[in-house]
Amino acid sequence: MPGPFSFDKIRVVPVTVFQFRRELNEPAAGENPYFDRY
Repeated sequence: MPGPFSFDKIRVVPVTVFQFRRELNEPAAGENPYFDRY
């Protein structure tokens, strides 16, 4: 069980960081394809 749990957490962490970093770089979240997809 620790396998999938770790993978899920690792995948969620980078996605959030990337989204946050992209939002900081581009204040226009509306034009962000990543933000729209979520």
